[in-house]
Amino acid sequence: MVDGQDFGRSMRCGVKCGNGLLTIAIAVPDEGAAISVSPLVGFTISKREIPLAVDRNRVKRRLRHLMRERLDRLPSGSKVVVLARSRASSASYTCLAKAVDELLGRAIEKLGDK
Repeated sequence: MVDGQDFGRSMRCGVKCGNGLLTIAIAVPDEGAAISVSPLVGFTISKREIPLAVDRNRVKRRLRHLMRERLDRLPSGSKVVVLARSRASSASYTCLAKAVDELLGRAIEKLGDK
């Protein structure tokens, strides 16, 4: 079971990339840690950034779908946090998809540099 502290560690200790729409943080487990096979993805969409619940839920549904399609690109056992910014509520699906692809690519590249 995963709790909020796991994703908090990802935000603090993981590799972060962001733009005007999203911020993505990825943390991979340490060498000796038990590794779960599939990556875990969490979403943070704050009321301060996106005040209307309808908009927050729409953004979350879109991001959930986009990340589900990209799970195979993520390192095994990684924990990913996707943080939506205020502009994400007015962005189109294709715009969100481009942002996710760009940020995932940059974050995974940074992980390789570590």
